[in-house]
Amino acid sequence: MLLTAMFLFFIYILIKVFWKLWIYSYGLSTASTPPTLPLFGNCLQIESDPVKATKQLCEWSGKYGKVFCVWVGIRPTIFSSSVNFSEAILSSQNVIQKGFAYDFLHEWLKTGLLTSTGNKWKSRRRLLTPSFHFSILDNFLKIFEEQGNCLIDKFRVLAKNGKIFDIQVPIGLATLDIICETSMGVKINAQYHPDSEYVTAINILSEEIVRRSKYPWLWPIIFYKHFSCGKRYFKALDVAHKLSFNVINERIKTSLQNKSESVLINKLDNENVLNNEEKLGLGKKKFFLDLLLDMHKNDEIDIDGIQEEVDTFMFEGHDTTSSALCWTLWLLGRYPQVQQKLHAEIDEVELTSGSLYEKVRNFKYLENVLKESLRLYPPVPLISRYIEEDMMIDGQFIPKKSEIAIHVMMIHLNPEYWKDPHNFIPERFDQDDFVKRNPYTYIPFSAGPRNCIGQKFAMIEEKILLYNIMKHFYVESMQNENEISRTQDLINKSANGIMMKFYER
Repeated sequence: MLLTAMFLFFIYILIKVFWKLWIYSYGLSTASTPPTLPLFGNCLQIESDPVKATKQLCEWSGKYGKVFCVWVGIRPTIFSSSVNFSEAILSSQNVIQKGFAYDFLHEWLKTGLLTSTGNKWKSRRRLLTPSFHFSILDNFLKIFEEQGNCLIDKFRVLAKNGKIFDIQVPIGLATLDIICETSMGVKINAQYHPDSEYVTAINILSEEIVRRSKYPWLWPIIFYKHFSCGKRYFKALDVAHKLSFNVINERIKTSLQNKSESVLINKLDNENVLNNEEKLGLGKKKFFLDLLLDMHKNDEIDIDGIQEEVDTFMFEGHDTTSSALCWTLWLLGRYPQVQQKLHAEIDEVELTSGSLYEKVRNFKYLENVLKESLRLYPPVPLISRYIEEDMMIDGQFIPKKSEIAIHVMMIHLNPEYWKDPHNFIPERFDQDDFVKRNPYTYIPFSAGPRNCIGQKFAMIEEKILLYNIMKHFYVESMQNENEISRTQDLINKSANGIMMKFYER
């Protein structure tokens, strides 16, 4: 018995020595870190509940400083809320590989623009950037307006009935409808069918990706697919892929018909048979899928690449926009003086002539409201990068094969960079000091070479939807800061809802 105890004690000491050497080999022995366990690192400490995990990360940031290390198993992740780190990492032309957690998106998104790296990412980024030009985005204004009107109808019923409701649900469905129609040209009518198989599948995929990233025993796919959570994930994945695959093939089949109609338009136009309205009626609206198919015809992208980018655009453009709008409305409901000022601007612009897009472009205060909301509640709370070469940033050694996680929200709330950082002050974006500040103190769309390619699309969509909502309603928030159960996994959300009440103006 004594020999057994001595043997086990020897093994324990050996494991601890090995663990110390492992940390030392990374050059992180002096880095601030929560207490670790050999081999497990901080895994057993990391809260599984998303709400608790969000609070834990903020507490660790306060306790261990603006730069600290968390070990997920034997893999180190350096969390940083330092602007020097955000600038060094995000501005780099070399540090462009996304962090380890993005690997769990590969079954869904393959290696599209979000998850690819190296030459593939550079060529794909160069190829897709023109697709987000303002002239292309003009095609989608009618979709934004139509889906926005549907959302207003839903809100009007809730307002008349005096309902208190979670705004994340109807707004999430509206942005899903918008992203499906603009990316694929398909109406899924999520606002009318919230329990549809596809809507459910998208929500499951987001939940399970977060769950898997936290626990090393779920990482190997050979094991993961046999767990109940893995089976749930792959079932949802089949639904999501099936929709995009079927739509792509259907659009390919109809491309010849579109080509024939284009020939007809040109012929009739040359014969002066058509007026402008008739030409517009016969022409086809260009969706992102159509633009990708045009690239395919020019041998610039293959069919697998098309599906990668369609799935990627739907993932990136759905929950992020919904998150931004929900937090903006909640903040307006908590700051009636800001809401009153926004209503005054909307009423003033309403008296002017011009198209919806022209009106939205004239909203200066509305834009500042959105910007300030994105500062306080950035939809993507963490930005991670894989470090391929040793780096020294602000006196801290960052070893290769580690990860950097830029804690966006903590940067946005740092009093070193922002005056009264916890207060909702849209006017701060009109001030000269904002224009002069380091741009890496404000990164809701990331920054540098891997910034969000769809940020213009997102801002136009958010402006139009917010304008439509605030034109028709006063909003009241039914929760204060302490009553919101915020989660910061893939997207910044509230686990217990964002409960609000709407009143018709």
